[in-house]
Amino acid sequence: MVELVDTRGLGPRAVRRESSSLSSGMSRYFFKISAMKKLLLLLVVIGLVYYGAKMMKDKPEEVVEETPAVAVDLSTLEDGDYALDTSASTLTYTGKKVIGSHTGTVDLKSGSLTFAEKLFTGGNFVIDMSTITESKKNETFVNHTKSEDFFDIEKFPEASFTISSIEQKTDNFVVTGDLTILDKTNEITFDATLSGSDTLNAKTSFEIDRTKWGITYGSGSFFDNLGDNTINDQIEFDLDLTFKK
Repeated sequence: MVELVDTRGLGPRAVRRESSSLSSGMSRYFFKISAMKKLLLLLVVIGLVYYGAKMMKDKPEEVVEETPAVAVDLSTLEDGDYALDTSASTLTYTGKKVIGSHTGTVDLKSGSLTFAEKLFTGGNFVIDMSTITESKKNETFVNHTKSEDFFDIEKFPEASFTISSIEQKTDNFVVTGDLTILDKTNEITFDATLSGSDTLNAKTSFEIDRTKWGITYGSGSFFDNLGDNTINDQIEFDLDLTFKK
């Protein structure tokens, strides 16, 4: 609180001292008011930021759902073979190891699906193993996969898949067939989606255990103490296939 001072009877110097003291006291008073205003403003800003952040956190996350492919209407399809459009189809693989992975593609040389009496009854595919690529252009890796340690493409330039059955489910198809690699054949089964009419699109993702085809290089199932050089037995495949009548 600032007190008023009666300067009557004081000399000029005393008046100046009292006046200076009064001015100093008022300055401190207004400084305190200004500081309080700044503090209040800071508290308001902090409160707004906190409230805004809480509102964003509590806001339900928007879920974007993918539009599923429309299942093919088998009743509209004509009997016969649907040929694979190799230029519009892709086969992508992923192989993993302890300290990394490799992804690339392999070309499909030919393929077809057979449709008769409103059912898919079979199909055949040929894979050109000489076309193995790697997404990072790792030629050392590519050359190694083509060697005797893996796919030995000089002796076995092609792999094949022959469908033995295609079972229709509610939202997809269950495909079973014989996969031949390195002249060794094993049966595999996987789910696939199929959509379209005149042009059919099939998609599937599955994995195989390479050791079942005799590819054991770097496998921890066959060799001990490989450490970081261990390579997964599983190879993942993603296929996006287009067929035309």
